[in-house]
Amino acid sequence: ALTIFAFTTAAYTLAWTGPTVAPTGGNTSAPLNVTATGQIKNGGLTLGASLATSSLGLNVYSGYSLFGFGATTTIPAGLVANFNGGVGSSQYCDQSGGTCITSSNTAPKNMISFQYYGTSKDSYGNVYTGVAQMDNNMMDLAFTWVAPVGVTRVRARVWGGGAAGGIKKATGVSGYSGGGGGYAESIVTVVPGNSYKVVVGRGGYGHLVVSATDLWGGDSSFNGVIGGGGDGGPFGTHSGYGYGGTATGQIAIKGQDGQEYVSGQIFSPGGSSPMGGNGGTKYVGQGVTPGGGSIWSYPTGLDASPGMVILEY
Repeated sequence: ALTIFAFTTAAYTLAWTGPTVAPTGGNTSAPLNVTATGQIKNGGLTLGASLATSSLGLNVYSGYSLFGFGATTTIPAGLVANFNGGVGSSQYCDQSGGTCITSSNTAPKNMISFQYYGTSKDSYGNVYTGVAQMDNNMMDLAFTWVAPVGVTRVRARVWGGGAAGGIKKATGVSGYSGGGGGYAESIVTVVPGNSYKVVVGRGGYGHLVVSATDLWGGDSSFNGVIGGGGDGGPFGTHSGYGYGGTATGQIAIKGQDGQEYVSGQIFSPGGSSPMGGNGGTKYVGQGVTPGGGSIWSYPTGLDASPGMVILEY
């Protein structure tokens, strides 16, 4: 038998295409590598897409990091990271991660000013109405505040009411100015949905005095943070003056004492409230809200300025 093998050869001709840019353009980009040479990537970069949440995704061993600064290569001294723009986070924690606060508590989004006179309202225009409550036969003003959903910490700033100066009973017999209200400030933990009492202390009543306590300023308070009211100036005597109110809080500053009478002086300035209102002068005898004490006067006294409570969250 005769076997015949036939082979067929096909020939193809391919045209050569030259480079479209001059050397060294068009080269393949260098891959990310482990060398000490710095690299620039123009596109986006995603890390750890398939890693477990407990795995390390990015660790910068040394040097500093810049975000959003373009070609800038410098950073202010003392910083290891600098962000040109806002930084969002659901929590902010210390270095160990053991103490964290939610982002809703890092900066105030609302502020409520509880006042004795005028309108008490928050940053959104919501109005709060106070109810009179008796204290040493004088009326302070009480409010109810409900902690909103998601709010667990509140910055409370509290000023006590200023005290009224003593009355000058007759020529040659002078009274003494009232002390300023104390100031307290604290970060207070609250429970969303719970109700809390806010009290704004009155200013001391100088125009209608039955007893020395009528001259006292009222205490202002929020959940244990207290700005004490000032003490009134003794009236009908040349001895003593009104003491500034005390305070209870993480920051607690006593109110300024009223000034003692000096012979030949036509008035004694009232005590001021720290971080608040100035004491009374011959131009503003009642003092300034919050917490300014009033000067002594004749033949009737001057009411002092009331306190105030501000909540921020």
